[in-house]
Parts: sequence; structure tokens; C-alpha cells
Amino acid sequence: MATLAETQAVLAVALRRSAPLAGDPELSAQAARIARGNERLSPVEQVDVYREQFWLRHVDVLRDDFASIRHALGDEAFERLARAYLEACPPASFSLRDLGEHMPRFLAERAPWSEDPFLAELAKVEWAFVDAFDGADAPPFDPASIAGRTEDEWPRARIVLHPALQRLSLAWPSHDYRVAARKGGEPERPERRACRVVVYRGPELLHYLEVEADAAAMLDELARGAPLGEACERVAREVGAANGDGASLEALEGKLAGWFADWTSLGWIRAVRFGEGGA
Repeated sequence: MATLAETQAVLAVALRRSAPLAGDPELSAQAARIARGNERLSPVEQVDVYREQFWLRHVDVLRDDFASIRHALGDEAFERLARAYLEACPPASFSLRDLGEHMPRFLAERAPWSEDPFLAELAKVEWAFVDAFDGADAPPFDPASIAGRTEDEWPRARIVLHPALQRLSLAWPSHDYRVAARKGGEPERPERRACRVVVYRGPELLHYLEVEADAAAMLDELARGAPLGEACERVAREVGAANGDGASLEALEGKLAGWFADWTSLGWIRAVRFGEGGA
């Protein structure tokens, strides 16, 4: 009989094989070393049961995690994609939650799927919802933490966003397609339209919200830890350059109060830290 380590080594190879094991003499011989067989199944057939279950289970997980891509491709084409993905990116974690982590990159790089960039974007959106669902949490914002702060302190303040907040820069409104497909509809592929989307956790459900370019740019600056004054100046320059209208810092600052009120009520802002050290 094989040792535990030898059994694990054989199974590690056998389970990832997409074709039945009986067609491979070497694997059939190895299967006979780790399984005894019975009146119904030979040793290789016994091991093949586990191989088949591996593929069924893992393809099914990908089907759930990337339901909008399954809708876009159809069932048969999606299964071919899932099997190709699993061969190229076999599971590296004990948790099935991580199984589809590399799907956006796989679709962007691997032909023939890379010929349709909409698929990679759908995968990015789907994975953002996975990350938002079970990402880290943080205590809710405490309004008392900003009481008594002077106007001069705010330019150095750092705004702490919810750690599970997902910010997406999209070339299509893929988030709308995802929702429609998951609700059982028959959405058409959308027209190309650049948009910025935030995916976030509500009290009970995941939500998403499309935001304007300047608000998205501000969220990006805050997420990287920029002090509020620096973030405002950078966003004003970037948005003004993009629009060709030299958007003023004053116009941007005029929007901040409304943004922060909305983002706090939605749970996006979790803390405000004052001072150079962020204390």
C-alpha cells in the first residue's frame, strides 16, 4: 500500500486531469497502488469518482461566482471556459471562496476569450462583489470624533474608508448587466460607456452605486491615504485637465460636504484621522 504522502501525490495529479483516468496507463497503475477496488468498480474507476466530483464541484462554484459570464456565453461555452481556467489556475487555497480570484486576468490574457474584453470586465465586476461580501469590516463612523475640529485641521485630515469598499473603473455599464442577468432577465450587451462604480456592503445586502468622475477620483485619493487638502488639489487638477475646463479647487470643495454626508450615511467613511501622523 502507498504511504499517505504518495497517495496525496497521486490524487493531486489525478484530480486535475480533465479526461477519465482509465485512458492513461501510468495513472491507472498508480490508482491501483492507492485504491483496492471492489465488485463494482476497479481501482482506477474508484479514483475517477473523486476526479469527476472535483470537476463538478469546482465548475459549479465558478458558475455561481460568474453567473453573468455564464449568461453571456451560454452553458456549454461557460463550462469550456471554466475547465480551461481550472487547468491553467488550479486551486491554491483550501477555501472555494478564492477559486475565481484569477478569472479577470485569465479572461484578459487567454485566447479566445481575450478577444472579447467585455468578458474580463464582467469578471472584474463579479469578483468585486465577492470581495465586498466577505472583506474586512471596521467600526462605524463616530460623529463625536470630529467635534470641535477647526477649519485649519481639515486639510491634513485623512479619511478612512470601509476596507471592503470596491471601486471600479469600467468601459461598459457591466454592473447593470450583471444584476439583470442574475435576476433571470435577458439583458443585451450594453453599449460602451465609461463609468465609475462603487460596490459596498449594506446592513444586509451588497449594493452598488455609479458615481461621477470627480467623486470617484476623490475616493481613489482617500483610499491611498492622501490628506484631504492634497486630495482636493490633485483631483481638481486631474478633472480640470480631463475636461479641458480648468475646474477650480473651490468648485470641488463645494461638493465635499454633500459627498461626505452621503458617503457617511452609506457606511463608506469609517473614521477621520487628524494630524500629520494620522493619529
